[in-house]
Amino acid sequence: MNYLLVSLGGGFGAISRYALSVWINNYWNHDFPLNTWIINCVGSFLLGISLNLLQEQGMLFLGVGFLGGFTTFSTMEVEAATLHRLKKKYISFLYLLLTLVFGLISAYIGIILGEYLV
Repeated sequence: MNYLLVSLGGGFGAISRYALSVWINNYWNHDFPLNTWIINCVGSFLLGISLNLLQEQGMLFLGVGFLGGFTTFSTMEVEAATLHRLKKKYISFLYLLLTLVFGLISAYIGIILGEYLV
C-alpha cells in the first residue's frame, strides 16, 4: 500500500510540475528559470506545512510522492550549470542563491504555519 501511495502521489506531482512549468513559460520569456524556482519554493512551503498536519500515509502520498515528483532539485542544478556554460554566470549564481534562500524561507514558513494549524 505504501508503494502505491508514493507512486500515485509522484505521478500527480510530476504532471502538476509539467503543467505549471508550461503555464509559467507561456508568460515568462527570460533567461532566469522562473518556473523551476517557483515550483521548488511552493514545494518547500507545502512540505513544511504537511510535516505537522499529516499522518504517515498522508506524508507518503503528499510529502514523498506528490512533492517529490513536483519539486526538482536535479532540474535546478542542470539549469544553473547550463546558464553558467552559456556565460550567464550572474544569472546562474542569482538563481542558486534565490532558490536556496527562498526555499528555506518557504519551508520555515510552512513548518510554522503547519504547527499553528495543528
